[in-house]
Amino acid sequence: MMNENSFLLSICIPTFERASLLEQTLQSIVSDPIFQETDKVEIVISDNVSKDDTKKVCQKFTGLYPGKIKYVCLPFPRDGHVNFRNALESSNGLFRKLHNDNYPFEKGALTFLTGLVEKYREKELVLCPNHPPADREGEKELIEEIHDLSSLVSLMSYTITWIGAICIRKDAYEKLSDPFRYSHLYFPHIDYTLRTIYNGGKGVLTGKKLFCPAPLIPNKYTHNHAEVFAQNYLGILKEYVENSSLSRKVFEKEKRLILFEHVIPYYFDFFRQYNATPQTNYFYYTREYRKNLYYYSSFLYIAFYYMAIRIFKLNKVKNFLLSLFKRP
Repeated sequence: MMNENSFLLSICIPTFERASLLEQTLQSIVSDPIFQETDKVEIVISDNVSKDDTKKVCQKFTGLYPGKIKYVCLPFPRDGHVNFRNALESSNGLFRKLHNDNYPFEKGALTFLTGLVEKYREKELVLCPNHPPADREGEKELIEEIHDLSSLVSLMSYTITWIGAICIRKDAYEKLSDPFRYSHLYFPHIDYTLRTIYNGGKGVLTGKKLFCPAPLIPNKYTHNHAEVFAQNYLGILKEYVENSSLSRKVFEKEKRLILFEHVIPYYFDFFRQYNATPQTNYFYYTREYRKNLYYYSSFLYIAFYYMAIRIFKLNKVKNFLLSLFKRP
């Protein structure tokens, strides 16, 4: 059994009752040469007391790779963020990466990511949003260093809300008091990432596609998208605008982007594919936008979109409508 402290990267996977998807993701990781041929990578699976075959799947992989894969299970079901934290804090690698149980790695992606972590191991953060920033799509091999919050938000945008986009160095994580203090806002990982940079940490971002798209699970969302993104996410960012560590210009650009590309499509769910529960209180949760003229014009966009998609079934009109409203 290898020395636990020798791991360079810990892939920390919180899971709950998605055994078949978890198995695919684990197989994509263990098939990579860097996992097969070295002791640089460990996998930590934290189970939120699944009743399906999750434990059986995990026992198969821990049996095949003893010491390199760890399975831990909470004593009783808890909030999902408790499971996230348990996955992170049960790991031993120099860097910790939360990872979704339904995101298999692309072929060779783990080797690439491990090499990036090794090259930039003096940085506190390695960021992998799975695609280049919106205005730099042609730069598939983009590697960009992050020195401040404005560059972080400009490059990451709302992909920072995805848990799988962030690798944090163990000592940087452990320096933070109460790293999961914003669990009630759904975004503890955004908070500890922003705090790391705010406290003088540095990062590096890759625009390379490393992970396969997660399969769409119809009507899986139980949270309110206006609350979580227009209120909570923007509220976290606004703290740093108010202390002048995040550019107001960058914040306002992100506000507009999050409204048209995330809040409206998910909240109103034009294709009836996202929400398991009704969405309510849109006007209250979007109060951050009340001084922005485009907020009021967005209701025309919503009305046109609704009529085109839900009434006239004109799906092809989507990109045209977006082009009218989402750009400054």
